[in-house]
Amino acid sequence: MNTHHFENSFDILDYFNDAVFIITYDGSIVYANKTAYDRLGYSKEELLQKNIRDIDSPNYARLIPERIEQFKQRDSLVFESEQVTKDGSIIPVEVSIHSILYNSTHCIISVVRDITSRKQAEKELRESEEKWRAITENLTDIVWIVNLQFETIYINKAVEKLFGFTVDEYLQRKVQEKYPPEVLQDIYNKLIEEFENEKKPGIDKNRTRIVEIQEYKKDGTLADLSVHVKFLRDEAGNPNAIIGISRDITEQKKRLKEIQRYKLIFEQSINEIYIFDAKTLMFTYVNQASINNLGYSLEELQRMTPVDIKPEFTLQQFNELLSPLREGTEKSIVFETVHKRKDGSTYAVEVHLQLVTIDGEEHFAAIILDISERKRIEKSLDESEEKFRVLAKSTPMGIMLYQDDKWIYANPAAEALLKYSEQELCSMNFWDVVHPDDKTFIIEKGRKRQKGKVVGLVTECRIIDKSGAIKWVLLHGATVIYKGKPAGLISVMDVTDRKGMEEALKESEEKFRILAESTPMTIMMYQDNKWIYANPAAEALLEYSEQELFSMNFWDVVHPDDKAIVIERGSKRQKGEDATVGYEFRVISKSGMIKWVLLYGATVMYKGKPAGLISVLDITERKKIEEEKRKLQEQLLQSQKMESIGTLAGGVAHEFNNMLNIISGHAELALLNIPQENDARKDIEEIKKAAERSAEITKKLLKFARKQEEKSSIVNVNSAIDSMIGMLKRLIGENIQLVWQPANRELSVQIDEVSIDQILVNLSVNARDAIDKQGTITISTHSVSIKDEVALQHNVLPGEYALIQVTDNGIGIDEETQKLIFDPFFTTKEVGKGTGLGLSTVYGIVKNNGGFIEVQSEKGKGTTFKIYLPVFIERRKFAQYHDNAVNDLFHGTETILIVEDEVSILKMIKKMLEILGYTVLEAGDPFEALEIVKNYIGTIHLLITDVVMPKMNGVDLAKLVSAIYPQIKILYTSGYSAEVLLKHNIKTSDINYLSKPVSFASLASTVRTILDN
Repeated sequence: MNTHHFENSFDILDYFNDAVFIITYDGSIVYANKTAYDRLGYSKEELLQKNIRDIDSPNYARLIPERIEQFKQRDSLVFESEQVTKDGSIIPVEVSIHSILYNSTHCIISVVRDITSRKQAEKELRESEEKWRAITENLTDIVWIVNLQFETIYINKAVEKLFGFTVDEYLQRKVQEKYPPEVLQDIYNKLIEEFENEKKPGIDKNRTRIVEIQEYKKDGTLADLSVHVKFLRDEAGNPNAIIGISRDITEQKKRLKEIQRYKLIFEQSINEIYIFDAKTLMFTYVNQASINNLGYSLEELQRMTPVDIKPEFTLQQFNELLSPLREGTEKSIVFETVHKRKDGSTYAVEVHLQLVTIDGEEHFAAIILDISERKRIEKSLDESEEKFRVLAKSTPMGIMLYQDDKWIYANPAAEALLKYSEQELCSMNFWDVVHPDDKTFIIEKGRKRQKGKVVGLVTECRIIDKSGAIKWVLLHGATVIYKGKPAGLISVMDVTDRKGMEEALKESEEKFRILAESTPMTIMMYQDNKWIYANPAAEALLEYSEQELFSMNFWDVVHPDDKAIVIERGSKRQKGEDATVGYEFRVISKSGMIKWVLLYGATVMYKGKPAGLISVLDITERKKIEEEKRKLQEQLLQSQKMESIGTLAGGVAHEFNNMLNIISGHAELALLNIPQENDARKDIEEIKKAAERSAEITKKLLKFARKQEEKSSIVNVNSAIDSMIGMLKRLIGENIQLVWQPANRELSVQIDEVSIDQILVNLSVNARDAIDKQGTITISTHSVSIKDEVALQHNVLPGEYALIQVTDNGIGIDEETQKLIFDPFFTTKEVGKGTGLGLSTVYGIVKNNGGFIEVQSEKGKGTTFKIYLPVFIERRKFAQYHDNAVNDLFHGTETILIVEDEVSILKMIKKMLEILGYTVLEAGDPFEALEIVKNYIGTIHLLITDVVMPKMNGVDLAKLVSAIYPQIKILYTSGYSAEVLLKHNIKTSDINYLSKPVSFASLASTVRTILDN
């Protein structure tokens, strides 16, 4: 072995493929080898004027202070970076730094390896999904993932070789068992530091940190590890785990203490490095990686040449390869070959070779990269691509791939189908070949696939080939990853011929289907005494599905009383004999309902045998109509009778109201002039009270007959029922006891007060009719709380309800009748004794007011009706005016014109108003009123007019008066019902209205309110 001496111990570094820098702790470059000059494009003088920050890319330059601090703590550091050449190019590099004493100064020596090829290989690796298979399991380095509590959640099999633990054993180890205490504390400190870095602006979320740690093996010894770690992140970008690659550097650490400075640079390389004599080709130096990879000892290798480990070369061929370096035509050469280990196995390598001069002698320096894995992956990829190429080109099915809305591949079958070449297709959008009517949903599905979403796998659509021909195709689609991005892969099958046959068959079947399924008439077919077809109308009529009918005899749906004639005629049709074409009979549906049908039958041939084809029309309603016609006529007569009674009641009530108005009005006037101590005053007050009670009875009569306009108000249920008790006792008769049990609290509901009366009257009359001779009717009220489940059952809101309960001890109602009692016109009474509208009216009132009704009854044990009405929560208090306050509150001096055809009422109202201080003009009919208006000198402030008068109604009069006095105010009065007023287009809720009889207090307050507002 030849020994070479260098004038300067750093001269040999000029022959390395790696750039070598010596820098001060402030980053100044004090030494750089020739590889550094050549790679960066600077002269030696230029480079020595630079700071290391000047040649690092900005993203990495800002990390230099942090890395120097880390280096100071550990005395060595390995990390990746980027260097910028003089012309601005970026070179990715791997940097290994150690401390060195240079010119008596503590400095940092940095070995910088160009990892462009490695980075490119990594990029290519990411582009192919298959290149990732089993990558971690084949690494000699340990790949691990831990959560933020350092609990291991994944580790590859390399842990078995390095540490001696099985994967399962290692996963069960606690973090305290893995590291010495000081190492574990240092790990926690670094983790805290990294979390602090997360808060810094502009932090690289994909940063990798390289640390050196020690970890226990199974035998208790410590392994020195170089660990590359980084955070794994959740969808929000927050760290949720840590991934790392640990490499055993135990032996490397030992050797670093034993070898010289320049050997330290070589030995830290993971690649083979050797130097051999340019003349003899004998190895003069090999690094440890060469020894490890080749399996020879150092002594053995020093007796060998490169040809001994390169079976592909003869000595002559190897010398020819070296010729460009010897002749100076090339500064370095790179080639791929294989190395042969001592055990005879081979592995692929990439050789970087240079000719260097040491002490005047020429040597070759070689750096060897193990590319076995890369070659394996490339071979696997080539084999995969070849399989796809053979499959895609030989299959008759079109195979196409699109990405970014463009076709990027089409096999020959696709070209033949579409009549475009692959080059033409790759210049088109993927939807350009799709028929316009199918384009929208194809684009939607295609773009979802390009976003990585899973959509329907199979689709039929139309395409248009280059010649313009329209074809039906069946698409099988899938989402794949191509070059790191989702793409759509589809296989295309031409189904045009099949679609043509399907369309023809479909058209034929569609004609029959449309005919059979759209007709409202039932169509059925039977053969061998079995149903063999039934259209939807038949299923709806009989309530059996088509499958259920097929398991039945054709007469199974016929009413027993009609079965004989149907079997006879049906059997004739199955024999091909003549049978009656049309006739009526009854069928029984699945639910047991009996229906009348009209059948039209014919004999047809089906599968070579006679069959019965029938069309059936449901005539049940016609039969019911004929039966109910008589009932409806009777109900109409009853309704007309009730209408006549209501009309008569309205007319009588008007006249009665006028008389009551005169009585009550004059009683009020008399009271104004009679002292309190006068005995006659009490008699007049009784007259007034009797008139008021009579007026209330009239109102109830009008409201009950629905001749009075309904107005919803807040009604105290107990008070409303209490006021009806006397009337109800007279209604049910003396033989029946009426018991009234009010709740011990106020129950207010929002309802028209007459509706309460109607409910009580209808339920009381029904109870009376259910009691034979003597009995008891009990009316009670209660406060109840309706929970969610009950409210949902009755379709009402949950909350507090007022319960009105009417109970009798009559004959009761059976279950079947209970189902019908709320139906309009349903009655169990004899003809002429009931309209059948009572309980349906009650039901309508309750439902319209947000409540519900329940019935509890048993034959022979009486009946209880429960009426639930929602309690009105908000209470309003209404001011009441008293007779003795009228003079003080409602005086006035305005002029009022009264028009009233009833002289007594006219005089009475005039006197009341004059007592209050008003100037009063009076008229007995509308024409007299118009004369007064025309001739009166001054202002008339208010017109009080009756609505219904003989010569002209009050509405028309008000219009004429308003034309003369546009600012005049109008107050209408009437003793007629709201129904009569509505005929004059008057809705009392929209006008100033005072119903008769008119009290002094209501007249005074109403007039004052109208004039003031």
